[in-house]
Amino acid sequence: MSEADDVLQSMCHSYSSAVNASDSLTYSRLFTEDAIRMPPGGYPEYGPEQIRKGEQADYDAAMWTVTWLLNRQLSGGWLIKRQMWNRKPE
Repeated sequence: MSEADDVLQSMCHSYSSAVNASDSLTYSRLFTEDAIRMPPGGYPEYGPEQIRKGEQADYDAAMWTVTWLLNRQLSGGWLIKRQMWNRKPE
């Protein structure tokens, strides 16, 4: 496996683990200081702290899980084929 594949696998794991645990602090640490997150139907969020607050608001509204189906490309790299969001039963 290439270093890029390792990075992709690690990032996917970190992202989904944070979302599935409703951990907005860990989630926000996945973003650079100058990151911009544009949530559907919302205003842009700038930097990890605004992103954390926006993500926490989502967790306060419902518990979520995220999963991906990845597809290996002919180039050897990986891309997301499906991204699925589900509300956890209350």
